[in-house]
Amino acid sequence: QSSDVQQGFDDYQRALSYGYLGKQEIREQLTKFALEAGGSPNVPAEFKDKIIRNALTELDANIKENPGDPRPYLFLGGLYSRIGLTDYALAAFQEASRLSPNKQQIYFEIGDVYLQKGDYKNAAAVMEKAFNLDTSYNTAGINLAAVYILNNEQAKADQTLIKSFGTVEVADIILVQVYSRVKNYDRLVSTWKAFTQRDMKNLDYRKNLAGAYLLADDKIGAIKVLTDAKKDFPSSVAEIDDLIKQAWQ
Repeated sequence: QSSDVQQGFDDYQRALSYGYLGKQEIREQLTKFALEAGGSPNVPAEFKDKIIRNALTELDANIKENPGDPRPYLFLGGLYSRIGLTDYALAAFQEASRLSPNKQQIYFEIGDVYLQKGDYKNAAAVMEKAFNLDTSYNTAGINLAAVYILNNEQAKADQTLIKSFGTVEVADIILVQVYSRVKNYDRLVSTWKAFTQRDMKNLDYRKNLAGAYLLADDKIGAIKVLTDAKKDFPSSVAEIDDLIKQAWQ
């Protein structure tokens, strides 16, 4: 919890020196600490490297002491993934899936690594496995649809969304991200429409919907959304009027 990273690292080393009891938990917490330190602009690069290498060493020790447990492989894969060693991350996650072949979350992790590598075909195959393990789990449906979209398989994405949600218009930020990435602005509009229908009192949703219309080259649609919003958000009329002016430009 301290901003003193050196003290935090020293505390973990002291905790690890006490013996076997609780060591796996300490190593897992050390991994999270290493990820936080690695993402901090205030930690010197050499010290970041030292912390990450120490976490990797401890995770390797965890694996040797608990060879049949998938958790150490999950933490190892997560650390490798965050530092950009995707092949090592993939190997760790695949070993975790071998040890626990029916755990959806592991397949999500594998799929994420394939996405990181830009390998949408293998990402889709892995997400299909995850989805088929439990088709009632909505996150699995969204993840699979997202990969299909990135792999230019919109029809498959639609089938998956309909199977999971009964509609292709689903309010989910992952769909916002992938539709934005592939520049499918018509679908981006329909996704933000779903958000606004879910919560009509959220002005940010209305503004994002208007922005999606502008990306779809539909100024009239954007201005209608903003004009209607003025009725529902009277305290924000000045802000909305300014957005309408910008939309006309």
